[in-house]
Amino acid sequence: MSAPGEMVGPRVLLRPFALGDVPAVLAYASDPEVTRHLQWDTYDDPATAASFIRSTLGGGDTWFARAIVLRETDAVIGGADLRVVSPPDRRAELGYGLARAYWSNGYATEAARDLYLYAITRADWDGV
Repeated sequence: MSAPGEMVGPRVLLRPFALGDVPAVLAYASDPEVTRHLQWDTYDDPATAASFIRSTLGGGDTWFARAIVLRETDAVIGGADLRVVSPPDRRAELGYGLARAYWSNGYATEAARDLYLYAITRADWDGV
């Protein structure tokens, strides 16, 4: 199973991360409020953000990480991912991190919906 390169929603685009996204990733991932409930600590340097981006490009069939891009400005405002937790049971987990300036606008919900729809319709996963 492989995720599509891009998923287009009404206001956000989900696309693979690129090394040019380092400043944007560092901006949201260095905010302790953004990472407070995530499984990783805040980033404190561009090398950490670049390492994260490189890891997303090699996620294989068990991790689909995408940049959340605001279509109106082409700005990377966060990231969303789908992690396969049980291939035999066709179950996955969905997560996201979003720059605080974009909270409470429905962008994370839109990105999550796009990944969820991919998981249940195109990837045939039962539980997300």
